[in-house]
Amino acid sequence: MFLLIMKKRISFLCWLFFGLSFSLSAQIDTIRLDDVEISATRTPVVYSASIRPVQVIKVLQIRDLPVSDLPQLLSQMPGFDLRQRGAYDVQADVSIRGGSFEQTLILLNGIRMNDPQTGHHNLNLPIDLDQADRIEMLNGSGARIYGTNASAGAVNLITNVNNENSLRIQLMAGDFSLFAGSISGNLRTGKARHFISASAKTCSGYIGNTDFYETKAFYHGVYPIHNNQIELQAGMMDKGFGANSFYSAKYPDQYEQTRSEFVSVKGRFGDKWQWHPAIYWKRQHDRFELFRDEAPAWYTSHNYHMTDVAGAELSVSTNTRLGKTSIGADFRYEHIYSNVLGESLKDTIVAPGEDKGFFLRAADRSLISAFIDHQYSIGRFSFGAGLLMHYADGFGTGWYPGLDVSMLVAKNTRVYVSGNRSLRLPTYTDLYYKGPSNKGNPNLLPEETWDIESGLRYENKAFSGYAAVFYRYGNHIIDWVKQPGETVWHTENMTKLNTTGLEIQWKCNLPALINKKFFLRNIVLSYQWIGMNKPTTDYISYYVMDYLKHKAMLTINHRIWKNISAGWVLGVYDRAGSYTDASTAQEIAYKPYILIHGKISWNAGPVGFYMSLNNIANTRYRDFSSVEMPGRWFMCGLQIEIK
Repeated sequence: MFLLIMKKRISFLCWLFFGLSFSLSAQIDTIRLDDVEISATRTPVVYSASIRPVQVIKVLQIRDLPVSDLPQLLSQMPGFDLRQRGAYDVQADVSIRGGSFEQTLILLNGIRMNDPQTGHHNLNLPIDLDQADRIEMLNGSGARIYGTNASAGAVNLITNVNNENSLRIQLMAGDFSLFAGSISGNLRTGKARHFISASAKTCSGYIGNTDFYETKAFYHGVYPIHNNQIELQAGMMDKGFGANSFYSAKYPDQYEQTRSEFVSVKGRFGDKWQWHPAIYWKRQHDRFELFRDEAPAWYTSHNYHMTDVAGAELSVSTNTRLGKTSIGADFRYEHIYSNVLGESLKDTIVAPGEDKGFFLRAADRSLISAFIDHQYSIGRFSFGAGLLMHYADGFGTGWYPGLDVSMLVAKNTRVYVSGNRSLRLPTYTDLYYKGPSNKGNPNLLPEETWDIESGLRYENKAFSGYAAVFYRYGNHIIDWVKQPGETVWHTENMTKLNTTGLEIQWKCNLPALINKKFFLRNIVLSYQWIGMNKPTTDYISYYVMDYLKHKAMLTINHRIWKNISAGWVLGVYDRAGSYTDASTAQEIAYKPYILIHGKISWNAGPVGFYMSLNNIANTRYRDFSSVEMPGRWFMCGLQIEIK
């Protein structure tokens, strides 16, 4: 019934937009990914030779689509679930294949960006989506590839530091006083290459207490030394936002400000034996205000947190007649100062950058891991196997093996099967948080999962796609739960949680199939289904059991006339689980919904202009709890690129 009602509401708009835009044609360009080197393995390989399906999206491929930020892009990928609080990358939790957002690893040029305080900060990145060159997405367990917290998958943003001097200026404006601007460019000095970007964004909010601001700056430099090279990254991010009911519907007047700084240095040395050392440091500041304006007498202080993460990695790889082998080790130190998380301090510490903030507690832990990984191909068969040893303070040592096997069964068609074991450590919020409606558990155990996956992948110039079925056996899965009638959420280890799923994606490049002048560029269809066994308890789940059960996506990209093109996205979403209504305290099941987005672009040499309309049907929906997401939202933008 819901889908029928929605179909009637949107049918006129769909026919209007599609009818107008499909009437004319123009020549298009396509991008081939076969030779792109992906880093979704310990041993980088070209895209066409990867055993497990790795989704690789070039940013140039999506500029004509109605995608304005990373969460919006990921929400369209098969297997991905983006539970957003607010709009435009204010805060979003990335889940893959029914896993929790804490089980997804986020990387920037291969450097881990996850925050040990909470996974809500994992997408606090110093670059915007259009400043990346490509995004690599690995669905399924990645522990032996990346280590801890890649239980459900990983997302790696990669910037391109090229040889050509260039400058790009972008401006955007839209409803609700949305304004954004960015400047980025490439610069070559001698043999060194540099990429620099800066951006700012502000908005008054689509409902009360949803205003936000954001500033970012980023540098990525590549310094060749004979046949070797050193890479330097540095970035910062500052974001503040009205958090209307973000963490509890009882307190809608919440506010949060986050700041982060990070720096990393990577190297690549040697020829026959390639050495890959890396060191990095990242600091995250977080101030959370339960009451933004007037506070009751019992509320004495905001929450202040500061995390520091420092790490060092070294891997060595070599090619022989028996394949490519990589071995390595890494060390990671995680520390937090807070007034609510951790163990009590003897002395009070002033929170940097805060007028009234003090730290009363602290916690830290050291993580050590070592791995070996091997890739080998013979005839139609390819094999990948590896083992990770991981040690964490307070949690002990674990062993995490993995095996991938694929076979070329026909031209352009490959079948594969894989099995991998992985882990996820509890965050400091999971362990220590204590507030009026939430309470952590310092006795939590690490999560451990076994993932088994099988599928096929097909690719030629006109068609590409994959189908995969997977099963995840989870032990000690962490969730925020409560019993019926309770008012306080608390963290617990679920004894067992098993997940079954299906993913299908099909892409068609029509100019390659028909002719280069054909007006329709790409059609992408995808579908995912996920099912979980419900734990044999009466617990109400806050995160884990509210998974995206069904998701179907249709993406179309085409030319209209000469330099004018358009992109359209239609998504159908059906979420399992329920949320607690703030006024009645009753559990309400999530309702399925349909979203349609459209974008029309004009590009003429160095200048481009676009108009975009998100949520064309003005659908009312929720991704998380009682947080209402935006309705129809218009925006337009201008881009100038000089080479």
